[in-house]
Amino acid sequence: MKLCKVALAVSTAVLLSACGGGGDGSEKSDINTGTTPPPETEVDLSTLNSCMESLAQYSFDSSTPVNARSNAFLYHVSRLNHGDDTKQEYKQSEVDVGERVGLPNGLLPDTKVRVTQVSSASAEAPADSWNPSFEHSYVNADNQQYIGSQDVFSRWWSANIDSNKPSDLKLGEVTQYWVDRVDQFSPVQPIRHENLYATYKGMETIDTVLGQRDVCVVEYSSQLTLVNNALEEPEDAIYVVENSTEYIDKDNIVQLSIRNYSEYDPADLDTVTWGYSDYRKELIGLVYEDQLVGVDPENYLVPEGGSATMDQCLATLPDSDYVASANEQIQYLMTRGRGEGEGFVIQDAIYTLTPNSAKGVSWRGRDNLNASTLHGAFMDYSDPSAPPYYEFTETYYDTPDEGVMVGFEATENGFDYIAWGAEHILSERQSATSGYYMPEVRLSHGELLNATPQLDNFKQVTSTVFVGSESLVDHTTGETVLACKEYRRWEANYYTETGEIALDVDGMPVTEFSEEESYYDNRGLIERHRETQLWNSESWTRAKIITH
Repeated sequence: MKLCKVALAVSTAVLLSACGGGGDGSEKSDINTGTTPPPETEVDLSTLNSCMESLAQYSFDSSTPVNARSNAFLYHVSRLNHGDDTKQEYKQSEVDVGERVGLPNGLLPDTKVRVTQVSSASAEAPADSWNPSFEHSYVNADNQQYIGSQDVFSRWWSANIDSNKPSDLKLGEVTQYWVDRVDQFSPVQPIRHENLYATYKGMETIDTVLGQRDVCVVEYSSQLTLVNNALEEPEDAIYVVENSTEYIDKDNIVQLSIRNYSEYDPADLDTVTWGYSDYRKELIGLVYEDQLVGVDPENYLVPEGGSATMDQCLATLPDSDYVASANEQIQYLMTRGRGEGEGFVIQDAIYTLTPNSAKGVSWRGRDNLNASTLHGAFMDYSDPSAPPYYEFTETYYDTPDEGVMVGFEATENGFDYIAWGAEHILSERQSATSGYYMPEVRLSHGELLNATPQLDNFKQVTSTVFVGSESLVDHTTGETVLACKEYRRWEANYYTETGEIALDVDGMPVTEFSEEESYYDNRGLIERHRETQLWNSESWTRAKIITH
């Protein structure tokens, strides 16, 4: 990307000529030509707002029309991480999710917020809780000021709940401002950070994926001390120094971002503990106003000839025309273990899944639901003739259109009382789009069916990622088959009746998680491997399909 600095208040024609565009490179005189050149129109670049207003509309001469797609942007990022000798390079997708009022954690309840999903991935590496990454970025929809961000599992998050940052910046004038911020270190009590600076530098012309564009340039710098207020005596946790330059195009689209970021132990400000330098983020593709230019921000990782979604993958399998019979059942051999040495525990069971046990049923005031059941029979294989020593049956209720689970209930050992279960009061999709190595994220708020004042409700985040196809043995036939693979992780946090964090007997927050890899064909699940907070390993292997 070529940068060409330009002077204040000059015409677009002069800018193009100065940067090598709009002419043949030779100088032409207007004297004695017999023509009168058009007058140059001066552009007011004295403030950032006037600069932004002067930017040209986008031209999509070499674009591809697309329909019903969210605005999306793909960036190539390179940076030198602290302690590394070579630069890291990756692509980052940013997709417009839409607008909402307030943040998910209840902050800024009256603020209109524009939400963007930000994700990056390496398709060469196995999917896990870090790959692909996914977070939301929040911007005030009215004044376009940055509010904060939140990782999919809230491992990091921040929100600026107040600020005196001006709505406009004057050319060349360094503006200091403050923000009141809450984050994972200080989740309740805001910390005021006063050492933030912004400087509007004027207009520059740069080469972009859309051709040469005039952009407005803003430099930012900040020094933040993140304070851990969760301790009995608050203490400084991390000292952060960041400097960046943003090249901003029409409609606040960032064409280029250059940045340095460093974290320090507050007790040792001479030693960087984490960070990066030489960060360069450059726009290489976008979907905007139903036009695709450059690299597709949603499908950039899909291998040539590969499937972009789970549905597309299933349609390519040899059993794509398979139709399940009514009340068909799938039997799985389940083995799970935990602990080590003499404390190692292993359990074996036969799980029987009935995917379509009922349609159009009602449950807890909801109508027209689909039901499926899972029956588990735990066996002692040292005595094969013995009956199961423990049994349970879980019934799941889903919406008929999207198949979103609205809740489940369980019975055990033949009794008809509800042993456990939950109802999802609210289930919201957090991702605007999903596909190959691009997560589908859903946030659910639920209530326990056997709630107590100490353990009443929960919030659950689920991230599901289609990661392509892979061959494995189908033990129902003994043949090696091609299957579509999915990675999923969910985490749940529990709360008391009054909304406080629920604590266990050791005084620790009550949480649950499940991390799993699953393989499917059109008959359903073939094999699953997962880890939970209770079990180090758990495997399901399809053993039999029972038709009626």
